[in-house]
Amino acid sequence: MEPAAAAFGRNLQKLGITMNFRTVDFALIQKRFDAFDFDMTSMRMPDVQIPGTEQISRFGSKSADEQGSDNLAGVKSKAIDAILQKVVSAQTREALVDSTHALDRVLMNGYYVMPHWYSATHRVAYRNTLGYPATLPLYYTAAGWIVETWWVKH
Repeated sequence: MEPAAAAFGRNLQKLGITMNFRTVDFALIQKRFDAFDFDMTSMRMPDVQIPGTEQISRFGSKSADEQGSDNLAGVKSKAIDAILQKVVSAQTREALVDSTHALDRVLMNGYYVMPHWYSATHRVAYRNTLGYPATLPLYYTAAGWIVETWWVKH
């Protein structure tokens, strides 16, 4: 992430904000995440096919105070909590789409995250002796499906 963070830091500098980038080992960052002991971090939020209860852990007010929760942004909002209940109780696809769109709008309005890079490419290293399906799923990350579906070519 250092190249992406460096570019982000240069843009922050234009606003008069100094960013100090520090690389730490996994154990330390996990300990800091669990205790919400950081000012800012760069991370990828795992995507899901059907949003559900994991959204409560990510954005629910109660989880903002629970050490080790996924609510790293510290989101506390009664409006978001109400929308999250609509997400998890949706009985139809239309209700789920409507409630997740509402959640997106409220979260974006709160400026809880700053997108700073994007890649439309999935990179997976593998041996040329392995095969995988010719038809690729449209909405899955490579790590989620390729490792589960590849085989040894004979």
